[in-house]
Amino acid sequence: MDRVNPVKRRVWIIGSLAMLLIVALYQGGTAKVREITGTVTSLDPTARTASLVFAHPKTGEPIELSGQVPLECDIRIDDKPAQIAELKVGDVVQVRATIHNNAKITANRIRVTRGTTP
Repeated sequence: MDRVNPVKRRVWIIGSLAMLLIVALYQGGTAKVREITGTVTSLDPTARTASLVFAHPKTGEPIELSGQVPLECDIRIDDKPAQIAELKVGDVVQVRATIHNNAKITANRIRVTRGTTP
């Protein structure tokens, strides 16, 4: 029976794993931009962070996400420019966010429609 040299076998395994890792990192190398509609569950204007809960599109299960709201994020309430401090827990928001490879989430745009009360 022909035996494979253990050193060659280890080199082959390590090389194969390295190639798989490189392919995985290359394919996962781009951040994804997503649009989410949800309800604000927490807000820290000083730290510029926020959390929201939304329904999973397929299962309907609630999912909570937290992320950064940078200074350049375009925030609008009833189509008027707004600041992060004007958002409220309980607001229903439409968020366009970038989900980075490290699972960090950064808001690019936030829209709130409160309407007017008579």
